[in-house]
Amino acid sequence: MDELSRLFQILANRADLVRGHSFDNGYDGGSYYNFTFETDRPSELWLLIQQLVFQAPDHEEKMAGAAMAMCSGDQGWNDYVQLYHWDPNVPVFLGSAL
Repeated sequence: MDELSRLFQILANRADLVRGHSFDNGYDGGSYYNFTFETDRPSELWLLIQQLVFQAPDHEEKMAGAAMAMCSGDQGWNDYVQLYHWDPNVPVFLGSAL
């Protein structure tokens, strides 16, 4: 997780793309990690997250087995789309349409 945290921090440092961020973790029947970003350019940020993390050879397999990614709007969970899910049966929204 240290390497994934480092990669997400690189993205968080992109002042041209990220307005704010928060990272947290905990345990709820298993370890979890949340990487939350605020942006006015969600499709660009999602593309970079995919390239740097989800599709990277060093992380792709781990992410495929456990990760989820969502994008929410101003109304939070009342206004979100699923971008990635470890379960291939869960429908996902094409990030290019954000």
